[in-house]
Amino acid sequence: MEPEESERMSVLLSLILEKDIGSQKEVEIRRKTLLFKEKLDNARNENHSIFNTGSSAEGFSMRGSDNDAMIVDKAILLVNSGQQVPSDSNHDMVLLMREAENCQRGYVELELQLEFDELPAHGYIRIPPLPYAIFLAFLSYHEIGDIGRRDDCLRHLIAVKYDEDQGGHRHWIVHTLLGICYQTVGDSRRAIKAYEESLTVDIQWNPALDRIELLER
Repeated sequence: MEPEESERMSVLLSLILEKDIGSQKEVEIRRKTLLFKEKLDNARNENHSIFNTGSSAEGFSMRGSDNDAMIVDKAILLVNSGQQVPSDSNHDMVLLMREAENCQRGYVELELQLEFDELPAHGYIRIPPLPYAIFLAFLSYHEIGDIGRRDDCLRHLIAVKYDEDQGGHRHWIVHTLLGICYQTVGDSRRAIKAYEESLTVDIQWNPALDRIELLER
C-alpha cells in the first residue's frame, strides 16, 4: 500500500471510530464519570461494592457491548490457607481457602465457618463450583434488590441440581443451598422440601434438619 493510501485509510478509520465511540475527550469523560459514580455508590453502601470492568469502564460505548461488573459482598470474608481470621471480624460468613488435594478440575476446597457447630475431621465441606457460584450471585442480587436477576439465579440453581457431576444427587449441600434461597425469598414450603431432599443424600454435618425445625416452629 502506498504511503498516501495508508494515510488516507488511517484518517478514515479514525473518523469511523470517533463517530462510533466518540472522541478521545468524550471517552475520557465517560470513563471518569463512571469511576466517580462507582466510588460514590460504594461509599454509600455498607453491604457490597461494585467494580465496573470491560469496555464501559474504559469509557467506550460500543453497539452490542455489554456492561461487566464485579460485585463484592462485604458480609463474606475469604481467608487464604494459613491466615488467621481477624479477631474483630463481624462478617456473616467466613470461607477459608484450603490447599486443593484430590479435587476435580474447577473445584476448590473451602472450610466453612457458618452455621456449623462442628465440621468433619478433615475440616472442610466440599462444594461444587457451579452451584456455589450461582448461590453467591443469588445472594448478591438479593442484597442489591435486583429481583429479576436474583430469580434468574434461583432458576439456574434448580437446573444445576440435576447436573450429573455437580448436582444434588452427589452433593447434599446443593439442596441445602437451594433451600436457603427459597427461605430467603419467603417460600418456606419449597425450602423445607429442598432441606428434606438434602437429608436423603447425607445427614451428617448437614444443617438442613435444624433449618426445617426452625421453619416449622
